[in-house]
Amino acid sequence: MRTFTTFLALSIISLATNAQSQDTTKPVVKNLSAVTVTAAKAFVSQKGDRVVLNVAGSPIAASGNAWEVIKRGPGIIDQNGALSFRGKKIVVLLDGRLSHLEGEELRNFLNSMPANTISTVELISNPPARYDATGGAVINIVTTKSLKFGTNGTLTAGTGAGRYGRYNVGGSVNYRNQHINAWGSYDYRYTKTYSDAFTSRALASKDRLLDNTHRVGENYGHFLKAGLEYSIDPKHTIGLMLKGGITINDAGSFNHSSIADSVVTTNRSAYSRVSTPSVNLFYKWAINAKGASLSVNADHFEYDKKWNDDFITRYYDATGEEYQHPYNLRDQSPATNRVQSISIDYTLPTKFASFETGLKSIFTKTDNDVLWEEMMGNKWITDSSRTNHFIYRENIYAAYVNARKQMGKYSVQAGLRVEGTETKGDLLTWNKKSSRDYFNVFPTVNIAYTADEKNELSLSYRKSIQRFKFDVVNPFIVFRSQYSYYEGNPEIRPSIAHAFEVSHSFRNELFSSIGYTHYVDALSEVYRPGAMPGSVISRSENLGTGDMLNATVSHTISWLSNKWNITNTVNAMYCKYNTADPDQNEGMLTANITSQHMILLPKGFKAELFGSYTSPMIIGAYRINSVFTVDAGVSKSLFNNRATVALNVSDLFNSNVSVFDVKGFGVSSYNRNKMESRFVKLAFTWKFGNKNVKVNSSRRSGVETESRRMGE
Repeated sequence: MRTFTTFLALSIISLATNAQSQDTTKPVVKNLSAVTVTAAKAFVSQKGDRVVLNVAGSPIAASGNAWEVIKRGPGIIDQNGALSFRGKKIVVLLDGRLSHLEGEELRNFLNSMPANTISTVELISNPPARYDATGGAVINIVTTKSLKFGTNGTLTAGTGAGRYGRYNVGGSVNYRNQHINAWGSYDYRYTKTYSDAFTSRALASKDRLLDNTHRVGENYGHFLKAGLEYSIDPKHTIGLMLKGGITINDAGSFNHSSIADSVVTTNRSAYSRVSTPSVNLFYKWAINAKGASLSVNADHFEYDKKWNDDFITRYYDATGEEYQHPYNLRDQSPATNRVQSISIDYTLPTKFASFETGLKSIFTKTDNDVLWEEMMGNKWITDSSRTNHFIYRENIYAAYVNARKQMGKYSVQAGLRVEGTETKGDLLTWNKKSSRDYFNVFPTVNIAYTADEKNELSLSYRKSIQRFKFDVVNPFIVFRSQYSYYEGNPEIRPSIAHAFEVSHSFRNELFSSIGYTHYVDALSEVYRPGAMPGSVISRSENLGTGDMLNATVSHTISWLSNKWNITNTVNAMYCKYNTADPDQNEGMLTANITSQHMILLPKGFKAELFGSYTSPMIIGAYRINSVFTVDAGVSKSLFNNRATVALNVSDLFNSNVSVFDVKGFGVSSYNRNKMESRFVKLAFTWKFGNKNVKVNSSRRSGVETESRRMGE
């Protein structure tokens, strides 16, 4: 694989040099002044193979965060904190670079990312071969970046309240001339929220475990972005981009568990500090005016976590008297994860077709060193049954080629991506090592037919891989509470998905699609009874195969001379596993309905209303109840459109509650989780500086890059 990639790299450079020698055209640069908006811009729009969320200018998004914005996308479903798009698991990119996170770490990062730093969000159901094969669907967050000459910037401030107060401040500045574009931004957010969780679990003794947890957490988030682009000449650009966040969370929780005449309480104090710095160094060569280009990207990303927990567990009998001494437990769970990658991408338009090809190597190392201690007498003693040190390495070598050709009313795009993966796990605590190497080929095909100016039909196929989180292969058991544990699975395998989709658009207003996905070695979280009565152990496993059917219809219409824009979307989904456990194999037709309204009012006012309903669903061990939410907002432009003030309410009826049953492998439980979701927020934005916009007619704006994967 390494020899093949070296050969392909030399071929790409040779082709780029030949394309350069054939070009004699010169770029044209124009300046455009600001344009007055007289129509309501839809929050949701369709552009080619992707759904685009136009975040800038949304009153509801003001003073919000990236997690809240993404959840408003049509076809996005939140399954207990895990997002899917049209039923497919997602991979999140930030300006074309992978966020490197998933699960709880991804949710925390997106919650700390202010919505005012986002320009658009792209939802791609079946991405082409130039994207990494990881994940079924791609969500690309495009951050704001000024195209204006001179110096300009934005200042933001916001406040709000739910049960507790919150606030945010931030600012950005940009300087651009013919050769240099430099920018930087900083945003700070403080939030304090609560959550309540209740579980009723059936036991073999016919008793039930009743478990209640109340949690209050304070979150301090810092988000930074800086960059410098230098145009050596009209064809050659180099640049450096820095991004990252620092999130500090200080939380306390109280857990009350009861079985028959026994009560156990646990007080938990948790502190975490997570930093996610990333660096991108790039070079872009616009070879000719026909669109031939060569780009090279080098990336470095770190996920550095400091985590401390303190637990005090007390035991009571039926009379409320403690019948044994409190159990004191604490842990320190630092993690240092690093990713380095280098990629080269080449685009070559020809008379026959437009070609893209590229190479990419990704080198990942995760280091998790967990220390658990319990109080024995007056001394802290290491708990060897829980303490572990695990190092995991993963190297991926990838190459791809993609071709796109227009043939009359038909447009055909076909691509092939190959990936070779090397993994090594080292459990230093037990001196136990493991390794696995595998090679995969991932084809993609998209055929589009334009019947007339009103109708377009397309058919697509994509093969992809779903890799597990890196800590999943750590075989140790992790303590969550007295009756809840998590166990790693060193034998887990990545899952392969084959996705087919047929889509149709009518007058660029009515969009519909039908899709089918087949999963091999489907990944899912499984619950099994633990050794202690009432306890459960969860872990990720391969559950045989899985099948999913998905259908989406989205309609956009404008009323009142385009001042009222409405987008209604219905997404239906049916999925099931095929396993040895009958409880895992049930399926159910599920519908997600969203309605988005954007209204342009007189005197600079703008109003927005968003509603979402998800019907009950069954996915593997989960039986999830229905949920609906309503968000509303209004904004007002001030001072000749240089300032905006926005007021919004999220989850207006406080109805966003997760209620679900877990059934399978001997575990049966009812669960109700309520994370605080209703907030009133007020935001103010001030724009300063030059308004002239640069348009370069012969070069693409921005740098086209590959996505990059990492999950902690």
